[in-house]
Amino acid sequence: MGGQPVRLGPFTGGLNTISDPTTIADTELAEFLNFEQDLDGSLKSRPPFKEIIGHASFTERIVFLCEAIFGTDHYLIGSNTNGVWFFLNGAFTLITATFEAGAAVQYADKVYLVPKPGSGSGGKWDPSGGFVAVAAIPKGQAAEVHKERLYICPGIKSTATTSRLTFSNAGDLDTWPAGNFIDVRQGDGTKLVDLTVFQDSIILFKEQSSYILSYDTQPSDATLRPISSTIGVNRQFNVVNYENQVYIFSGGWIYELTNLDFLRINVKVPFIRDDTVPSAFSDEFIFLSLLEDRLICRYYRKIYVYGLRTRTWSEWESKETDLHYFGPISTIRPLTGNEYYSGACISAITSVVKFLDKANSTDTELALSTNIRQAVATAIPGATNLFIAADADVGDINIGDYAQLYTSGDVLKEGTKFRILSKSSAAGSTTITFTPNAADLTAVGEKLKILPHIYCSIKTKNFDMAISHQFKRLWWWGASLSTNNEIIATITPITTSFISTWDDLSNYTWDQLNTWDQPLVAPSLVQNIVSTSQGTSRQAVKFLKAIRFIQVNFKVQLTTIGNTLDGPAKIFTLIAFTEVKQVVSKAVS
Repeated sequence: MGGQPVRLGPFTGGLNTISDPTTIADTELAEFLNFEQDLDGSLKSRPPFKEIIGHASFTERIVFLCEAIFGTDHYLIGSNTNGVWFFLNGAFTLITATFEAGAAVQYADKVYLVPKPGSGSGGKWDPSGGFVAVAAIPKGQAAEVHKERLYICPGIKSTATTSRLTFSNAGDLDTWPAGNFIDVRQGDGTKLVDLTVFQDSIILFKEQSSYILSYDTQPSDATLRPISSTIGVNRQFNVVNYENQVYIFSGGWIYELTNLDFLRINVKVPFIRDDTVPSAFSDEFIFLSLLEDRLICRYYRKIYVYGLRTRTWSEWESKETDLHYFGPISTIRPLTGNEYYSGACISAITSVVKFLDKANSTDTELALSTNIRQAVATAIPGATNLFIAADADVGDINIGDYAQLYTSGDVLKEGTKFRILSKSSAAGSTTITFTPNAADLTAVGEKLKILPHIYCSIKTKNFDMAISHQFKRLWWWGASLSTNNEIIATITPITTSFISTWDDLSNYTWDQLNTWDQPLVAPSLVQNIVSTSQGTSRQAVKFLKAIRFIQVNFKVQLTTIGNTLDGPAKIFTLIAFTEVKQVVSKAVS
């Protein structure tokens, strides 16, 4: 084999979806799914998600509002239409069912609960004294304590005094005099949605504008100055603080606010609206959250992730519905390390997602047992790599999923993981083909259960190897990576005119061919599947397939269940061995 080595990577530029795949930088990626940029320049699989059961009384999703610390216990305060709850040691306890909270803060060993617009009166709570109603607390959806006062924004759901910032007496959050308010550009047709404390001031966000409020001792002496007349926020949970920066979502863009200047940071990754959803979204289908040094942005179905240290974008997803559609993330900070939790962004999902950011040998991508995708065998197949079930039972089982076989009594038959290769339906039954072969034929009543995995993939730019006017020969290519599982490696030549071999034509009939000069409409991609099972140490993997191309892209897909025995999956660099062939002869190639 000949050719000269061309190193591709490390890919330190992150995702770029605004540019044509031929024009993005060599270090950028056209697809960057369930990976993130590590500080050493490698690409590392995202942390696993774990589903936790909600309270039996929940009739809709829970929204976490704040952390509350009492002694050594770290509580998460959450709310929904069923009331206000605290979450401690994996279980929910009701604080009060008299109203739904729109915001919550801790002050003077009490949690002050702000009633959501349209709900009942608010109050305060602590574990020993319980809940005490405080009717004077205004309704709102955002609250902050600043200079010993509680400030409340009315929020996007408000219907009266929608531009009014209200505040308590200093050091007395139970007392709200009628004159304790500031109207923020009242009458401009937009609502005061959110606020955040920034250094010694408060930044206020209306739907289409933003302001900074500053004072020394008394709010009555405050100065209110505009920051932007065009940039604001129009939803709850669209503002986050990270170190010395503030990040906001506004009009489809993410802005970083530094020294009161807005900088758009997702210029290369314009967000794509995908309304795909199994049932109705809750109000939190667009939000920003922090997860360690990551900015998480949900935009409808899509999850965009910005590395705050590496300043690169990627996308995340989970194939498990209840894990994928998580809501705004809240943090608790016990001495054992930060923990991250969220409710759902779909109204009907009542469970909680925990983000397992600290890798260990036990934490894996995991849905509740009641939500595991599965099918029940309705017939005995003719081979040990087949499974037959009713059509209606396999709709959520996908090609590429990994599964295990269980007895009818839910006992694991064997430890082998099977990859789903195909599904074919006939007469109301679907035959699933998988690899490798099982030890025995499947009996009627036995089950095929999907094993949740993190499916990671990258796709490079379309490389012409800096020679756009000549054909090239790729002898082979490879990757430096870490994985304990199968590797799916795909190369796709990008060309209009190309040579087809008889092997390329073997899967087509004469009627399906184009012309003798160009029998196929597009070149076939070339895929290699390599099994490793070599542990998680770094390894060099070679993909043997020679092709002729003008431009070509490379795609690598890895999987992991998320623990340290199986991951994280990592990609370091790619390498391609190529040589230049003849000059392009056709007008268009």
